[in-house]
Amino acid sequence: MPDRAGLERIKNYVGKHREISNWDDAVARTREINAVAFPKYTDEEWLRFAQGLYFEADGVPVIAHDEGRSGSRSWTRADAGRTRCR
Repeated sequence: MPDRAGLERIKNYVGKHREISNWDDAVARTREINAVAFPKYTDEEWLRFAQGLYFEADGVPVIAHDEGRSGSRSWTRADAGRTRCR
C-alpha cells in the first residue's frame, strides 16, 4: 500500500516552479522538500544536497531536471556549457 502522506508531500511540489536566484534559495527549497526524510541534516549537508540537485548557469542555481516531464535527468558539463556544482 502506498504511503499516502508521502504521495501528498510529493504532489505538493512536483511541477510547481519556484524562483531560485541564489544558493541560499536552492538550499532552502531543498530543505523544505526533503527535511521530513533528513531531519538531522546540518546546514553543510543541506548545501551539499542542493549542489547535487542544481547546476550553476550564469551564476544562478538551476534545478537539474527536464521540466517537460516529471522525471530527473542526468546533466553533464556538455549541457550548454554549464557546469554542475559539487
